[in-house]
Amino acid sequence: MNSVRVTFQLILLAALAGTTGCMELSEVRPSPFGDGQPGSTPGTLANKPAGETRTTRVKTQVLPLGFVPYDNLTLPLISPDGRYVATQTGIAPTWETVLAQPEAGVPYATRIEIYEVPQRWGDNPNLKHALDEPVLLGRACDIEGFLIEAPQEDGSRWIGRVNWQTGELQWLVRDDAVNAFANLGPADRLAWSRRAVDGEHFDLVVRRDTYKFTIASTGNDWLMPTWSKRDDGMFVLSLSGGFLDLTYAVASTPQAFAQSTQKLVLNRVDASRREAYQTLVNHVTIADGPVPAHDQLTFFYPRYARTVIWRPLSGSSRPLTVLHADSYAAILTEDGHALTATEEALFLQNLEDLKDTAELMAGVLVPRLTPTGDWPLMLLETEEGRVALTALRLLPQDASVEELLELETR
Repeated sequence: MNSVRVTFQLILLAALAGTTGCMELSEVRPSPFGDGQPGSTPGTLANKPAGETRTTRVKTQVLPLGFVPYDNLTLPLISPDGRYVATQTGIAPTWETVLAQPEAGVPYATRIEIYEVPQRWGDNPNLKHALDEPVLLGRACDIEGFLIEAPQEDGSRWIGRVNWQTGELQWLVRDDAVNAFANLGPADRLAWSRRAVDGEHFDLVVRRDTYKFTIASTGNDWLMPTWSKRDDGMFVLSLSGGFLDLTYAVASTPQAFAQSTQKLVLNRVDASRREAYQTLVNHVTIADGPVPAHDQLTFFYPRYARTVIWRPLSGSSRPLTVLHADSYAAILTEDGHALTATEEALFLQNLEDLKDTAELMAGVLVPRLTPTGDWPLMLLETEEGRVALTALRLLPQDASVEELLELETR
């Protein structure tokens, strides 16, 4: 990577606002992007020069990488190495289509485009591929590609995988059912929700290689399955009669799933598929990313009106970690911290001491992991019809000036 001009500025440390107790709120806003509206002031990140911010606690280096278009609803996916961006463009699909409802239609005005991300400041992302098929962007990826879903004229819905470099589309699930909310796991594990075109509820389907099994609905909907990335660990939402629960289980066989199930109550009042979707709208699974130390899921918890971490096998009396007040997205770093996003700023929060919180950058920013790239983090900031991309590195606290200058040249 070419040399990046480095400037320095101070960042003040901020204490965690609010409490970590249960809150009852009359209105919950799980994400500034959940209603399909752009969520930030135009241009507050992309026009900043590349720079480094330092305090006695945190040093960061940022690299603005330009803009990609989007449909004002679905945020882009970033390849694990940070080299490519898949973005949903055109006219946003209806909520019925997003949620795979019976009223869903084919998103003829929606397209997926793949951009190559510049490797130096001042260049703009380059359009590499545009898919011809009217498809929806998925919620998982790996170093080879990313998931898409394709609603069909007959009401069915297929699941595919698109190669980052070539734009080639491979169909993974192609039948006469409604197959939705797919998620990739380690070693090509795949999980998704499935119902008949005229069916009312979603079953859960799990597949690894040629082995496949189904956890049938019992009057509930199995929604948004998400692999923990620790072998067969899985989280999945269950919606029934306005009740929304989060389930953890070992999804290796139907028997193992039934014997290992643990549940966390999310909502007992008029929950819907849209609320289930918004619970995990900012969670992206990198199937071949680093294996976490725990089976864990980071998600928006309506009860607390913020993002939380659930570790069902932690053995702790408090398996929930409640993050920064009003946070709508978070990602976890390998050194025991969380990058938490609020509608005011992006924070770095110490999971061992939740009041130890540093404000990294002002603005409505969504962090994404790019663990195999030179820059392990990417920030997304929306404005009307486009998303600003900014690469981010958290630098060693004791880094010398010489080490910082060496990082510049990477």
